Amino acid sequence: MKLLNFLLATFVVGAVRGASLVEDDAVGEIIPKRFLVKLEAGTATTESGIKDYIIKHLAGQDDIHISANQIRFRHVINSSLYRGASFEISTNTYNDEELTTAIRRLPKSVGTPKPVRRFRPKKEGREDQQPRRPKVSIVPPEFSAQAYHMKTGVGQLHKKGIFGKGIKVGIIDSGIYYKHPALGGGLGPGYKVAYGRTFADDPTSEGDETPEDCFSHGTHVAGIIAGNATGITDPEWKPAIEWRGVAPQATLGAYRVAGTISGICFPIMTDDAIVAAFYQAQKDGMQIINFSVGGTNPWTGGAIMEAVEAVEKAGVIVVVSAGNDGHLGGYTISSPSSSSKALAVGAINAFKLWENVLKGPFGKSFHFLRSLFGTTWDPLLNQTVKIIKGEFGSPANALSCAPLLNPATVNGTVVVYVSDKVNTPPPCLNPRTCVPCSACQTIQLAGATGCIAAVDGESRTSWYAMTNIPTGTVTSQTAGDIFKVVAANPEANWQFTDAAVKTTTDNGGESTTFTSIGLTQDLQIKPDVSGMGGQIYSTTPPGSLMYPGPYGYMDGTSMSAPYVCGVLALYLQVHQSKHQTPEAVRAIIRNSATPVHVDVPKNNKTTISLIGSVAQQGGGLINAPAAIFTTTIVSPSTLALNDTVRIGKTERTIRIENQGTKRVTYRLEHVPAALLETTRSGTDKYWRYSEDMLKDVKALVKFSTNTVNILPGRSAAVKVKFTIPKYAGLPIYSGFLRVTSSDKKQVLQIPYAGVIGDISTRPIISRQPLLGPNDSAQSIGVSPTSYGSLYLNFSIATATRLLKTEIISLNTTTPIGTLKYTSPLSPTGTLAGVVSNINRHPTGNSTEQVTSVISRPWKGKLYQPAFIIDEILSANFSQIVAERNFTRIPVGNYTIRLSGLKVFGDLRRDRDFDVWETNVFEVKADTFR
Repeated sequence: MKLLNFLLATFVVGAVRGASLVEDDAVGEIIPKRFLVKLEAGTATTESGIKDYIIKHLAGQDDIHISANQIRFRHVINSSLYRGASFEISTNTYNDEELTTAIRRLPKSVGTPKPVRRFRPKKEGREDQQPRRPKVSIVPPEFSAQAYHMKTGVGQLHKKGIFGKGIKVGIIDSGIYYKHPALGGGLGPGYKVAYGRTFADDPTSEGDETPEDCFSHGTHVAGIIAGNATGITDPEWKPAIEWRGVAPQATLGAYRVAGTISGICFPIMTDDAIVAAFYQAQKDGMQIINFSVGGTNPWTGGAIMEAVEAVEKAGVIVVVSAGNDGHLGGYTISSPSSSSKALAVGAINAFKLWENVLKGPFGKSFHFLRSLFGTTWDPLLNQTVKIIKGEFGSPANALSCAPLLNPATVNGTVVVYVSDKVNTPPPCLNPRTCVPCSACQTIQLAGATGCIAAVDGESRTSWYAMTNIPTGTVTSQTAGDIFKVVAANPEANWQFTDAAVKTTTDNGGESTTFTSIGLTQDLQIKPDVSGMGGQIYSTTPPGSLMYPGPYGYMDGTSMSAPYVCGVLALYLQVHQSKHQTPEAVRAIIRNSATPVHVDVPKNNKTTISLIGSVAQQGGGLINAPAAIFTTTIVSPSTLALNDTVRIGKTERTIRIENQGTKRVTYRLEHVPAALLETTRSGTDKYWRYSEDMLKDVKALVKFSTNTVNILPGRSAAVKVKFTIPKYAGLPIYSGFLRVTSSDKKQVLQIPYAGVIGDISTRPIISRQPLLGPNDSAQSIGVSPTSYGSLYLNFSIATATRLLKTEIISLNTTTPIGTLKYTSPLSPTGTLAGVVSNINRHPTGNSTEQVTSVISRPWKGKLYQPAFIIDEILSANFSQIVAERNFTRIPVGNYTIRLSGLKVFGDLRRDRDFDVWETNVFEVKADTFR
């Protein structure tokens, strides 16, 4: 979900293939002296037995003295899939490395003990693990929630009486406000929310086992899946419109993993809670699990990924939001949505909006969207007001707001302004007591009674301002027309009315620009499919941080994932007797989807309509009836064609299987999609996404036959030959192989995608100058400070599985040691200059570049000798680090060598590393103090 500060921030982990590298390689804040340990099957069969086993072997060691009362258990997992526990050790005697050594000695522990990590909401930035930010929509309540269902075919299934009855869906999230009448009004057997438990790291709810949601994210997700707001007459709970979720008769399990900060309702969570929730959901019999979470780790691996893949192997379908980092460009899919065992879901924009009518002089009328988040419009609706144009000067400095140029004329009026010129984030939470930091707050303080921003495209439905006056939006074109009327009639009266009119959105039915873009780092196809994720109306806890009332709009892939979960519940209701594997169901959902179009610029005046890139939409918008009633299976379900160096033969074989009762003739055709640029000249980083990066450049496809006739119960193979277009800059080409039955009742697509060029030529370490505060140049390399440190400044151009930081003396070409940082290079739990699975940094404005650049102080300490690959790949790497001596670098002249493993690189081949050395720097006797 692109939430006001949420989409469950969760931990994502990764490892070099075949190796346990640097403690789990998760991203997140390590909580000192907390660990997650897995035990061998059969070690203990009860929760108390697991606790006793861990206490016995930890408290009985000779050299590290830990008593039983120093071990506080957090979560004990006793599942057929996993036995283990997370716990905290209260001691000031031993550090985390020493405690890890003690835990390794458990006779039946499995793998490396994993440190427990905490996740908090963070600023926009994304190179660290961070909450995906939901967008709070401003679509008026008249908008029909059922309109989504008509586009996906869910409405057709509801008419057939298919509502997901008997299917269990688990929601791992911020909990569910189960008291909501649209969600059943209670918790336990006989209620819609029949299962639930809290795993939240929340000291204010000690002993509270209920999964009640005070925030809104999980409750909104639950309503999308299984809400039913029909027939509610209580004024406190009656919705603006009656609506149903996708599978209103499904049974829900609420697994709360988000807690509070200092007792205030706000999302904060730990990875051990998420792991425990997954195994509990499977133990409770959940057939589908929704996990609207994600981060920035570009590869899969670690405890959460292990849990995802374990429950999937046990027959549970795991649905994960693809993420909301699409604005950063290609390859922004991250763990756990990058897993082949998870169904990663992108988001599609709404097709229609309801706008209100603004009446002007001389019979003129316009349309505006009013904000549901913030102050109500009721006092202004149908009242006579004056409108003026908001005009702003330049801010005095980076921390101040743009001043109004006409403050004296603002009082008592509604101000219309062009938002992209003056909106200075972040929004102020209390405009009465703090410096105004958005245009509408500046306008409010000048005495205005309302504020309208001119905003275009997808941003319209996510725009909001935290003010005490009503706010809303118009398009830039509408704003221009209003300004003309105001200029000619400055004293004219206007009316913001409650009359509504349905308008077509500029990008309705297209993939949202916030959906994280594939491919994966290994060039596999993600997302898998897309769901409705723009302007989704659903349940919220009354009086929550997000909404004052019991319903609201949100958008983000956190909304599209539960939409697809609901469709899966409908599917399983119809096909329960088939006992299909999650893999088989994922394939059907993907291949039965409908590819969506996108309008892209052709020149300055016109656009052309192209099929959107597979890297943005996966198989397309989910088509519920097509998935449920298809009697045709195509395989493979996707064709990942790698890059043009590694594609091998350009010929592939697909198979079509007729599972119906009659002979069917199928026609095959190629449906090319837009080529997606990922880079631009002038930068060695991946470029931020814009629609002009989509090009009308297509692969050519030739089938060995264009029609096949298949008997019932039989299948046929067809060969497909690809001719790859030529295009510079490592773009992603893609499209669909469409299979259509002669009666056109069966239409399936196999999405394909590949990269033009050699992906391994991408630089890992950026060679571009960095930008510092106020756009000042900042050197890449080593810079001195005035307080006894050197700073290492660099930026990652391409995600890498391994980054080494080594010291090179001018007297030798081999490393004399590996840096020992004063703070971790990334949150992997070690200060050693060896990091795995580090993500790329975005190209963007100076603020984003400053937050994404790695800049670390160094006090002159290094591990000697330098770590070698065999040590790094060892399962005991953290112990090797703990036992390795480190020294202060002697006086002399040095460089620092950064070595990043290239995409598809071999760790043991030096030529597969992108190597860059800093400027030469001198270490003097007083350099480090």
